[in-house]
Amino acid sequence: MSKVTIPDDQWSKILAFLYSYRRAYVGKEANCRRFVEGVLWIARSGAQWRLLPETYVNWNSVYKRFARWCDNQVREKMHQHFVDGSDMEHLLMDSTVILAHPCAYDKHLYKERHLVECFIGKIKHYRRVFSRFEKLAKRYLGFMSFVGVFIWLC
Repeated sequence: MSKVTIPDDQWSKILAFLYSYRRAYVGKEANCRRFVEGVLWIARSGAQWRLLPETYVNWNSVYKRFARWCDNQVREKMHQHFVDGSDMEHLLMDSTVILAHPCAYDKHLYKERHLVECFIGKIKHYRRVFSRFEKLAKRYLGFMSFVGVFIWLC
């Protein structure tokens, strides 16, 4: 898989959040960007941490920093920060949980259910998440929050 890069407009939003959140270590901006792009590469490819290309820095440094961010709930706070603008008028569930005929939810709500299907389709682009390669639940939720941020920013 080729190098994964974050567009500048998305990076500026992420960096602004990271500077505002105390528990997130940023350090040098260029190194932080390579770190975030490295985690994104791992999420997209589903590869083992040891297979992270050296252009993203040392794989062990990226893993340890990602683990610290998961422990300090940086990913969850970042996800909440970017989702706070949503209206949350309706919460929809996947059809594998609730089975009903199209004429049973509301016609408008049934059409909005398409958003859930689209989100699930977008998650499938991140192999690490949909294949559940993470061994620890905390790291898996960290990846889910991380992927949710990038889906929300697109």
